[in-house]
Amino acid sequence: MALINCPECGKGISDQSDFCINCGYILHKTKKNKKKSKIVLSIVLIFTILACAALVFCFFLVPFIKYNQAISFLNSGSYDEAISIFSHMNGYLDSNTYIQEAYYKKGHKAYLDHDYVLAIDYYGKSNGYEDSESKIESVKLDMKKELLKKAISRCMKSSSVLSSDGLSLFIDSENEFDYRGLEDILSVIDVLGLPDSLADEMGRTSALMGLQVENYNGFEISWTYHPDDGLDVLFKIEK
Repeated sequence: MALINCPECGKGISDQSDFCINCGYILHKTKKNKKKSKIVLSIVLIFTILACAALVFCFFLVPFIKYNQAISFLNSGSYDEAISIFSHMNGYLDSNTYIQEAYYKKGHKAYLDHDYVLAIDYYGKSNGYEDSESKIESVKLDMKKELLKKAISRCMKSSSVLSSDGLSLFIDSENEFDYRGLEDILSVIDVLGLPDSLADEMGRTSALMGLQVENYNGFEISWTYHPDDGLDVLFKIEK
């Protein structure tokens, strides 16, 4: 133990004393302040570490967890849930590609369910994913084939025939008085959603006019008329 002089009264005191026994001057303010500063720094450091951990969790772990959750939804066939999560990830990793894949698979499911309108919509939203463009064309072709099947089911004449490949429907009238043949033609025009003006045009066709051709709604319609043979019409899908 050594003696030091009190900074306040100048009298000798022990260097281990916290205050001067003569005047009461506190000797170790600096030590106490340093101890407090260390405590404050420790608290700040702890909060800094916690804040960094929270940032890492929010900006790295949470997106990663959601990303894997969306992939699980996609693989299990929950396409809407997957799209919802991926759409809110702002392009995280390859989430945009997975959105395309989800819409593509939704399109394929709709196609298998024969919901062709939805299939085309979903394939379109896949933005060119894999062979989606060719899928759209295939669906459109199948839609037209379905229309021809529906049309032939409403025809009454046995001479009204759907081709084996389903791409065309031919109505062969017997003569100009074959009214069942005319009814079949009008029925097909209605099912295919063709304009009424087409029937009017056919009614104005003469034998001298030869083969007539019109194109509507992805169908090529060709016909001829002769009093002896009647009105013969071919409804064919355009490719």
